[in-house]
Amino acid sequence: MSQFLPAISADAANRGLRARAVVASTLLAALELARDGAMSIEQEEDYGPTRLLASPVTWEEKSAGVAVA
Repeated sequence: MSQFLPAISADAANRGLRARAVVASTLLAALELARDGAMSIEQEEDYGPTRLLASPVTWEEKSAGVAVA
């Protein structure tokens, strides 16, 4: 998931707060996409890295009734 996070400069005001907000909002967006079937989320262990994987079927294909192989 870290690949999708925007950079926050080291001298930014409230850097810690901004970093937590960025992680939280990115995770929420990923959860929404996973719920809609646009991606899947994998995590092998508690507190381990989180992998975001694109769905093989687009939202438009899913809406049209295309089956996932």
